[in-house]
Amino acid sequence: VELGFKSDLLGGSLRLNGAAFYYDYKDVQGPQTIFSPITGTALVKIGNIGDAEHTGIELDAIWNPASVEGLSFAARVSFIEADLSAPPSSFFLSQDLQVVQHNGLERDFAPDWSYYLQGRYDWQFGDNLRAAVQVDFSSRDDITHPGVWGNPVDSAVLKHDGYDLLQARVDIASDDDRWRVGLVGKNLTDEAYINRATFDNLGSYQRMYARPRSWFVELGLAW
Repeated sequence: VELGFKSDLLGGSLRLNGAAFYYDYKDVQGPQTIFSPITGTALVKIGNIGDAEHTGIELDAIWNPASVEGLSFAARVSFIEADLSAPPSSFFLSQDLQVVQHNGLERDFAPDWSYYLQGRYDWQFGDNLRAAVQVDFSSRDDITHPGVWGNPVDSAVLKHDGYDLLQARVDIASDDDRWRVGLVGKNLTDEAYINRATFDNLGSYQRMYARPRSWFVELGLAW
């Protein structure tokens, strides 16, 4: 079920959209762990872990101020609560072989709150060129939730904390869009955050961090 609205305000310069939703999923898939008598450790597999209910809201806006040609702003905020509903037979094992029931857990990779802000300015550059400057900021709550992994060690090592990202770019393009050159900066505040964390079924853990502050050049050509 989803209910929403779309509106144009301030003489059409501001577009505001919003929605509230409730989704009821059956037989969602996710990681399960089983005990292996061969290795004596927990092994991970993908399977049906039960049902899930997602409840949330979304709100986004785009504003093009009439007083400044080429200037635009965008914003988005969302909230989601994603909970599992599973029978007692649906569970997984932590690294130290503690049984953790799926029922009642919050789903991973569904942060409660997410935010996004963007500012952009486009202008004519020379006789047949266009230029643009854009800055983006995004923020997420914790990606994984307390209690999901069953014991303090697993929870500490496998936890994905929330993070904030600041990114920017400068572009120059031809009026006919035949070519484009862009200088792009990612993760400008050099935020250290985990992109993936898991264990290898043999008692070891793996944590992979996302790319640190980086710069690169984009070249585009259409023909």
